[in-house]
Amino acid sequence: MSYFVTILVIFIIFATLFKLSFWKWWQVLLFGFLCAGFVVVSCRWSILQSKTQWVALFRQHTVIQNAVVWLTLESIAGFAFCFIRPSRPYKWVSKCLQWYPGLWIFPVLFYLQTQTIFTLSGSNFNLLSYGVAAVVLAAFPLLSMGLQRLCPAPQTREELYFMSLIFAIIIGLLATTNGTVSYRYVHTPVNIKILLISIAIFLLFFLAGVFWHRYRHK
Repeated sequence: MSYFVTILVIFIIFATLFKLSFWKWWQVLLFGFLCAGFVVVSCRWSILQSKTQWVALFRQHTVIQNAVVWLTLESIAGFAFCFIRPSRPYKWVSKCLQWYPGLWIFPVLFYLQTQTIFTLSGSNFNLLSYGVAAVVLAAFPLLSMGLQRLCPAPQTREELYFMSLIFAIIIGLLATTNGTVSYRYVHTPVNIKILLISIAIFLLFFLAGVFWHRYRHK
């Protein structure tokens, strides 16, 4: 389960950085200050955590399912931003979605801070908190600007942001199973009629999309 959580944290961070790459530098800096302040304020709760509490939390199937639902809803907002951003009639909606960085980064920062405290348990917790906050404050502007330099085309960053959200949802859905899904082979005959109807519906919408695309370009 810890592997799923680690990979999920990585994709959430990547998705947040790609979203911040559409912001201006001073906006990213303000968001970095906000996240750094969250790390400092949440230190009092981070030092009360224990490894056994996190293990017990990750074993609760209901908690994981609720978290994945929240992640999916936030990802839908990200998908809407990717589809609406090039559209001029919905520019104001795109701006609102662009300024929403996602709330999942805050639980991720809390998790990273607790893991840092677990790893360096003999150190001063307040100093560790300020150190994590300083890293967050410096990393968000630098990494987001680095992504802008590395991928100057907004379309490329948009696609990478979309893919990060897709992978985050997939990892979240895999984490919900947690060994509880079992498969039993059931022999059922192939329904040729339903199969042909499905293929016909797919071809109908596919051809409609092709003709509509050609009509719009003409």
